[in-house]
Amino acid sequence: MAAGVLAGLVPLAANVVAFLLAFQVSYWGHRLKTFEAMYRTVRRCRAFLPSPA
Repeated sequence: MAAGVLAGLVPLAANVVAFLLAFQVSYWGHRLKTFEAMYRTVRRCRAFLPSPA
């Protein structure tokens, strides 16, 4: 019985909580690591582009 309950949560609720936590970790990890290079490239390119009037 105790093996099926995680911190007082039923298994379905524990799975939902774990999914939401894992999704946030994955999202922010990808956003910070993947798009950081893209933004850095855009900033470098703007140095060579004419600025809007």
